[in-house]
Amino acid sequence: MKEDILKRLKQSAVKEIPLPEYGENWIHYEDKAQQFASMMEVVGGQAQCVRAEELAEKIKEQELIKESRKVISLVPGSAVLDEILSRPHDYEDVDLAIAEAQWGVAENGAVWVDCQSLPFRSILFLSQHLILVLKKNALVHHMAEAYDKLKFEKQGFGLFISGPSKTADIEQALVIGAHGPRSLIVFLVEED
Repeated sequence: MKEDILKRLKQSAVKEIPLPEYGENWIHYEDKAQQFASMMEVVGGQAQCVRAEELAEKIKEQELIKESRKVISLVPGSAVLDEILSRPHDYEDVDLAIAEAQWGVAENGAVWVDCQSLPFRSILFLSQHLILVLKKNALVHHMAEAYDKLKFEKQGFGLFISGPSKTADIEQALVIGAHGPRSLIVFLVEED
């Protein structure tokens, strides 16, 4: 029985992803968007650059939109909008949530979400899939720059998100979506 379980875990495990090699000047990137997209892929997510006027159409083209029964969008102009729910636990059956991020980090593919822009932070954790919208010019090179942007002027909640939810257990089996969204797409919006 144990061998059968381990065999099935090994078959379903995510393939090993090679880590990028960093040179001397790894802290500053010529193309932050390309670096961000590369790191987002490493951590199991996706990043796509879109022009502001294309955002709604690109979101509607996503296979996740077509497959989702319940979609919540907190992004104006995303062309997808369900009702805003009134209690944190009301988000338990959301298939896809669309929200805005405040900035992204090219170094590791993380995005900062200030939850004051959300009705409830539970939307980030209870939805099956997550799309975050980030202005391309809000990318920084590394975490030190990101930390410089953090301002805690009043009580609140914010977090860095890097790829979909994942966990690895003692058998070294990586499971995506165990404690939160099973997928993450970040749209990097280029404004003219």
